[in-house]
Amino acid sequence: MAITGDLIYSFIVTVAFGLLQQIPPKTLLSAGLIGVAGRAIFLICSYHGQAPTMASFLGAVVIAVLAEIMARWQKVPVSVYVVASFIPLVPGLTTYEAMGDFLRGEYTQGIAKSTQAGLIAIAIAAGLAVVSSIARYHKAVANRKHKKTP
Repeated sequence: MAITGDLIYSFIVTVAFGLLQQIPPKTLLSAGLIGVAGRAIFLICSYHGQAPTMASFLGAVVIAVLAEIMARWQKVPVSVYVVASFIPLVPGLTTYEAMGDFLRGEYTQGIAKSTQAGLIAIAIAAGLAVVSSIARYHKAVANRKHKKTP
């Protein structure tokens, strides 16, 4: 039940952040589902013993792939989906705990948690960037082939 609640909250947070960012209303449902898919991959990877950094990277890859597909299908920029959908992967709790550790004077723990949060953020960015680069390369190759054939 806890996993189901986590996924429901992920959907709500994604849609709410999409509303806050004023993404087109026709994309809210699919952005929410993409956010849920990314969070589900994160939870599955974490359950199977992957580090939070790797789980976040894989979740971001899934989000980016689904965002690329949906953007082409609904003819909107990819950023419409990516901006809202990656929110469930953001290491907010880890950052919050790190700040609490610093305030309590537990600097070693605070630095460790801050480092972990930073690595997760880098993993999310890397997952999004890898898929975006591959998609752009694929599009450029397809355009080149299309122009060569008369």
